[in-house]
Amino acid sequence: MADPIDELQQAIADPQVSVVSLLHKAIPLAKRLGDEEFVKWAMQELNGYSKEDSACGYRDLKGQYVVLSPDGRSIPIHFSSDAKMNSRCITLPLAETESLLSGDSHTIAVKINVNPSTIGLLDIEPGDIIGFSITRATLSGFLNAIRQRVLEWTMTHVQ
Repeated sequence: MADPIDELQQAIADPQVSVVSLLHKAIPLAKRLGDEEFVKWAMQELNGYSKEDSACGYRDLKGQYVVLSPDGRSIPIHFSSDAKMNSRCITLPLAETESLLSGDSHTIAVKINVNPSTIGLLDIEPGDIIGFSITRATLSGFLNAIRQRVLEWTMTHVQ
């Protein structure tokens, strides 16, 4: 019988295997090995984070705030030179995040929740929605960071 760590490492090396599938394979293995910290992290990745419990880190992605108009346009919102306005902590469950790559667009814009007082400062039309736009490369980099973390975890359990 093949070593489950070896099988997981082979899956990690295969770009056709989704990150969600990697975590589904890793969680039972981590439970058997008694690594509750890894299990907790992996489950949070799968289920998504609330803003309060998200430490961000690798989930803090660079992008551009945009207005998503009813006619399908994505209009950039320009803020002051405040660097924190060029990134956003992505809290979506991993499957939803991964599904954003299914299209062929160079950039991906998702609807976000915004403080109502902030919306009042913006000159937007009725029906417009605030979104956050990121590139495919940024999203791929985020998913690869999770893939890398699973690989590093396996390296601590190699016999």
